[in-house]
Amino acid sequence: MSTNQLIPVSKLHLDLHNYRTMPQNSEIEAIHAMILTNSNFESILISLMDYGYMNVENIVVFKKGNKLIVKEGNQRIACLKLIWGIHDIKQFKKIPSAVVKRVVDFRKTDPEWFINNKDVPCLIYDKAEEAICLKTVSLIHGYNENAKRTKWDAIARSRHDRDENGNEHPALDLLEAYLSTCKEISEDVKVYWSAKYPLTVLSEGLNTISKRLEVTIDDLLSDYPSGFYSSMLDELINGIGNSQIETRNLRVPETINKILLKHGLLQIEDISTSFEQQDSTSGSGSSQKSGNVSQSDSRKESASKQDTTKTKTTNNSKSSKNPAYPSNDKRSVKARIRQFKPQGSNREKIALIVTEMYKLNIDNNPLAFMLLYRTLLDLSCRIYCKEANVEIKPKDKYGVIIQKTIAYLKENHEYYKDNKTKLVPVENRLTSNELFSIEHLHQLIHSPFSTANGNDVCILFNDTFELITAINS
Repeated sequence: MSTNQLIPVSKLHLDLHNYRTMPQNSEIEAIHAMILTNSNFESILISLMDYGYMNVENIVVFKKGNKLIVKEGNQRIACLKLIWGIHDIKQFKKIPSAVVKRVVDFRKTDPEWFINNKDVPCLIYDKAEEAICLKTVSLIHGYNENAKRTKWDAIARSRHDRDENGNEHPALDLLEAYLSTCKEISEDVKVYWSAKYPLTVLSEGLNTISKRLEVTIDDLLSDYPSGFYSSMLDELINGIGNSQIETRNLRVPETINKILLKHGLLQIEDISTSFEQQDSTSGSGSSQKSGNVSQSDSRKESASKQDTTKTKTTNNSKSSKNPAYPSNDKRSVKARIRQFKPQGSNREKIALIVTEMYKLNIDNNPLAFMLLYRTLLDLSCRIYCKEANVEIKPKDKYGVIIQKTIAYLKENHEYYKDNKTKLVPVENRLTSNELFSIEHLHQLIHSPFSTANGNDVCILFNDTFELITAINS
């Protein structure tokens, strides 16, 4: 059973895992975070000196071993510890000097206050009542308007829901990963963002970008902060945190397009296609509206037409969700690269090469794209052969290494058995004497006359990329 007791302030421990901020390492850091993220902190401090602690509100405490951890009332206890001098208030530079002076002088001028405010009333829960304790804190700060004291921000609610209820909050996970690794913002900004960051805007940004790129949010966050989309995500987080990107901006396509273009995740022609689709959609919407007006005196016929239009729209949206492109279209190349996720050790350089390939405009830089692709194929085969203990001799040329890779793959790899129809054309293409065979790839490097164009590059890529997928899966 929970008990009500008067506990000395000095025996209470601040909660270092307070949902308002990211976990802290010490009480000093916890108080620093409170000062940065709560504009009322100084008011609480002054009010406690003026009126003392009002015994009408219990501090909610969880007893963990021999420690009494404050689960609700951390700001009041933090202020009391500063007044008592348990922590030196002078070390907190964000507190105005006038307030610091008043606290220091207060200790000398009002001894009666310290007699009356040595102990505070606490509602103490033991280990067996942890769930009840957490529920009590949720009611005080959560969604129940009649029970709450100080409203939790979106971040605090999300942390509580993730940590206590096990629900997923990818925007919060991304933000905390960014704050843990970023070196471009100050520690004070990190603390402030950990408590006051507009998380709902980041959530909407992730949803908007995932739909624009036709990938899942899990794909976007994969391997962050070293993943394929990391630099773009960093810019999004910074833009939102610095109020350069707000909800209204995210609902304007140009905002997201600008970010994606900057990081090579979108091409100009992709934007044109998007606008064409929007114009087409808006045009059909206008026609539908006009039709409904003209048929206003025939409700049944109008309803029937609306149902038909709705069915067509649904079918069109499904077919356009994952558009198919011709094999000589660079959009088909971009789509396959976006979906490619190299797996296994020693593939960091492969991920880097693929990222650089994605950023290239194939029409303008076909040779650069092919040189990177040749490097990608060569490196992937070497890593795969090393993992499979396939002997590669120092004198083995590029073509020999690829042939050894394919030979081993055919005999031992389950992927080949399951995807034989996809991989046989790859083998035929690479071992032939046709355009962009192994020999031709070799000539691109060494011959002053060998060249390529964008359409042929796209065809080669789509014909042979299945091998890259197989040996990096």
